[in-house]
Amino acid sequence: MTARRPVPPLPPLSLAGRLAETLRLTLLTAGLALRDIRLDLRLTLCMALAMAAVLAPLLVLFGLKFGIVSSMRDQLRNNAQMRELRPIGQYRLDDAWFAALAARPDVAFLAPNTRYLTTSIQLRGPDGGARVEVELIPTRAGDPLFPEDIAVPIRPLDVVLSQRAAEKLRLAPGDVAGATIGRIMDEQREAVRPELTVTGVLPVAAFERDAAFVPIELLLATEDYREGYAAPLIGGEGRPLPEGPRSFASFRIYAGDIDQVEGLRDHLALLHIDTQTRLYDIRLIQRFDAGLTIIFLVVAGLGGGGYLVSLGVSQVAAMETKTRQFGLLRLVGFSSAAIGLFPLIHAVVTALAGSALAIGLYYLMEPVINNVFRNQLALDGVICRITGTHLAIAVAGSAAAALLASMAAARRAMRVPPAEGLRDQ
Repeated sequence: MTARRPVPPLPPLSLAGRLAETLRLTLLTAGLALRDIRLDLRLTLCMALAMAAVLAPLLVLFGLKFGIVSSMRDQLRNNAQMRELRPIGQYRLDDAWFAALAARPDVAFLAPNTRYLTTSIQLRGPDGGARVEVELIPTRAGDPLFPEDIAVPIRPLDVVLSQRAAEKLRLAPGDVAGATIGRIMDEQREAVRPELTVTGVLPVAAFERDAAFVPIELLLATEDYREGYAAPLIGGEGRPLPEGPRSFASFRIYAGDIDQVEGLRDHLALLHIDTQTRLYDIRLIQRFDAGLTIIFLVVAGLGGGGYLVSLGVSQVAAMETKTRQFGLLRLVGFSSAAIGLFPLIHAVVTALAGSALAIGLYYLMEPVINNVFRNQLALDGVICRITGTHLAIAVAGSAAAALLASMAAARRAMRVPPAEGLRDQ
């Protein structure tokens, strides 16, 4: 009898070979785990329903938080007056000062203004009967109070009236309004009466007081005339204007967003300029948002934490019933890391199925909730809504939380020795 030759050992695998073998075992493990889920489908569905029962109310609660706060913030953003900062007092501001302030990224609109005593004139209607004292407000391109269908006046004697002033004067776009600008010179009353062309009427929602929005040139001419200087634009005579750069007593300014109002106010305070803002209303929304966020986090922590504990316990119990199967897989060459994928894959599938059910339930309830709030509480806008980004975060968060909850089961599966596969059961 001839002696058998010893079998030479297999050459060690290269790095690429080891990676390929690891990938093969991982895919094989994933396939086995998915088959195991299919064989025990009822348990997986029960766990998915339990996750949906926790996640769906959280989605509704977050949808209410996001929808209500977003609607309120949108209403504030759409109201340009919420972004306005009104200067208190009068100053001496030159062109360089305005250029530096306009260069700030949080300034959406900036226009110089004249002294308060020169910012009002008397307007007459077409029949000369109605007379209204209106506030002159400087405007220029980009004025946030102007709707898209109303053009900003460009010519010096063009004017856009507020709806309240237009109704009192019985004026419409295209009409001519007679203006009276008076002054006292050498104890004598004088007045000029230029004619202004109405080019538009602002709705009440944009501006409620009696006002006329005009180019800065008309305001400057009014100021010059009342200070005794010549104002050829409005037909006023007087002494020549002094030479040199001109300064302005005030200005109109709007922040780019309601969240930028506070920073812009603080900057103006550093320049020793006091302003009036609507920060109280803005901060009220911010505090409301913060309060709802805390409530959501508390509810999510309690509900989600309880579910994750139950998921982790269920995973450990399920893996305990598969001890012999894991031992057999170890005997045929599966690594501990590959065995540990079983509970992780179970958790991810459960999380995805539960998230899909929860999202479906949310979209069934969303229109009902919006109709209830709209009809019963007379609230405008969308009250409950979430975006695709929110849904993606919810799904990813659910999967990550399920993976975390299944770590104990994965560790238990990885520690199963190969000898368990030989034990009779």
